[in-house]
Order: sequence, then C-alpha cells, then structure tokens
Amino acid sequence: MTRDEMLRRLEGTFEVSPNTLTGNEQLADIAGWDSLAMLSFVTMAQKSCGVRLGAEELMACKTVNDLIALLHV
Repeated sequence: MTRDEMLRRLEGTFEVSPNTLTGNEQLADIAGWDSLAMLSFVTMAQKSCGVRLGAEELMACKTVNDLIALLHV
C-alpha cells in the first residue's frame, strides 16, 4: 500500500472530505479521531499491512504522518 492510498483510507476512517489529508494534520485537531477511529486504524493496520500495534505506540502518535510511520509505508 502506498502512502497516498493510506491517506485516502484514513480519510474514510476519520470521515473527512476526500483528498484533504496531507499527513501534517494534528490528530487532536481531527474531529473524527476518536476511540472508534483508533480501533479501526489498529484493525486496518493488522489486516492490510500485517502490523500489530500496541496502545503505547498509538498513543504516542501526534500527527497523521506518525500513524503512517507505524505502518512502514
């Protein structure tokens, strides 16, 4: 999966307008970044990328780019 594909998937997860995420956004500023979005991200990471994430890794993320970095994309 490419970085752009990941951004598009995250837009769906966060329920934001298509083609709006660049990666520099602060997670705290995204209304759709909530506990359900976190769970969706963890599930997607495991199913699509084979990456298992722990709570500490996820909680350390401050930006969309931080999330993408966890997936090695």
